Amino acid sequence: MNSNQSILDSIQLEVLHVLRFYKALIRLPRIFQRAIKAGHDGVHIMTGGETPDFFIYAKCLENDLIVRISKLMDRSKKSASIHTYMNLNKSSLPNDCFIRYQSFLDTHSKLISRRMEFLAHLKQGNKDNFDPDTTLYEPIKDMVELVDYISQERQNYSWKDNMLSEDLREQLGV
Repeated sequence: MNSNQSILDSIQLEVLHVLRFYKALIRLPRIFQRAIKAGHDGVHIMTGGETPDFFIYAKCLENDLIVRISKLMDRSKKSASIHTYMNLNKSSLPNDCFIRYQSFLDTHSKLISRRMEFLAHLKQGNKDNFDPDTTLYEPIKDMVELVDYISQERQNYSWKDNMLSEDLREQLGV
């Protein structure tokens, strides 16, 4: 396997993880509601002190997704990122790949700056909160489409483990 294919494989695996983590994030409110209902039905699932933990779980998933999306957009030469893959394959890619990449960065700059100012580094004077507050569907959808474009084919993102076998792309509508 050449290094170009290895980078593309790494990108595709990372996108698969982004989609699986995103699915977990959007399912979390339903799990929370079931736990509340079970508590009302007399089944002890969680105490009042555990309720805020659901918001922390959501924030952790959100933060992880922001880091994962941002690292796929990284411009450093040693990273297995979309930018690195495009640089190594300039001659075989459509001419507007870099324009699409820059458009992604421009459109989702707030998300990427969140990684730099709150998650990887704490910009002086910034205060983060515990409430999940980032809408991730559009950046994830745009990232999946960008990976399709640079790989010049629609990618399949199927998740398989001991309990699940699912097409995440179809389920999430990306």
